[in-house]
Amino acid sequence: MPKTITSPSEKWPGTVTLRDPLYLPQVAAFEAGLAQAAELPAGASLMAFFGAVMPGVYACIGRFDLQGWEAQSPERFPATPREEVVKLGAWLVAEVRALYQEETAPVPKASPAPPTPPPSEAEAAPNSAPSGG
Repeated sequence: MPKTITSPSEKWPGTVTLRDPLYLPQVAAFEAGLAQAAELPAGASLMAFFGAVMPGVYACIGRFDLQGWEAQSPERFPATPREEVVKLGAWLVAEVRALYQEETAPVPKASPAPPTPPPSEAEAAPNSAPSGG
């Protein structure tokens, strides 16, 4: 079921619909973006980080319903006004990351059954009926 989230941005109010569940192509794109961001040099700009991760973030988005939003592809993700871009970009990355972590979390294992106690000697011995004459 798609997940609809509400924008924290004053410049671009509205909603974004995330794909849910995420499928292999979306997860692969998001992981590739994270790997590319991890390879950025120390001190790289926030815009360089967004440039690395946004293709993977966009792969996980089904629809933008943001007022005044024209960036329907990651190449068009705005760089200004900086404060609003950072707010929206960080929010999108966090929301997709939360969904990704939910999808990649290990499946909880069932609790092991309690050990079966060994049979008592009386239960283990074959039934011996008294032989009578």
